[in-house]
Amino acid sequence: MVDFNGSTLYISARSPFARRVRLAFRERDIKYEEKILDVLNPPPEFEKITPVLKVPVVVLKGGETIIDSNAILKVFYDPKKETALTLKWSGIAMGICETLVSRFFENLRPPEKRDQEALTEYDTILKRCFSEFEEFIEDKRTISDAGLTQADLDMGTASAYFSLRYDPKWSQRYPNAFAYSSELNKRPSFQETAPPPI
Repeated sequence: MVDFNGSTLYISARSPFARRVRLAFRERDIKYEEKILDVLNPPPEFEKITPVLKVPVVVLKGGETIIDSNAILKVFYDPKKETALTLKWSGIAMGICETLVSRFFENLRPPEKRDQEALTEYDTILKRCFSEFEEFIEDKRTISDAGLTQADLDMGTASAYFSLRYDPKWSQRYPNAFAYSSELNKRPSFQETAPPPI
């Protein structure tokens, strides 16, 4: 088993992909160092750690590097403990985050150069995902009856990023999902890793 204690985790403070790893580490009391980067202007030494220049990246105490949140968490958890249900919602959560990131960068382009078809598709994906989650989560406190899983950490991350980058008033449209997310936000791990306001 890989020991993540004493590792260094490279992150962006607003990255939902980095946050899902930070939450997982905190929930299991991993002792690690965080290094916050500006991913649009990373320091030259970061190229030696990862040529793709994306976060998160973890450098273990022994110098080994693991790139990408999926790869980090695959090593971190015993995959046999994951179920089809939790894997499904983890996948949807990361799809939400990827869609939000794509939408954010598309909107950084000058208005006349934005791909309106892509923006419409991003909006459709987000509405579809949250509508399905709204119906699924209803009055549940966790996605799995077994208790808190990575899927909850991922959906909590996706919900916060949705609020940050897309719809800060989403509580009225998705009250069940909002109530679920609000409960997660009371956890110390979520409070310690909350993204800074824009």
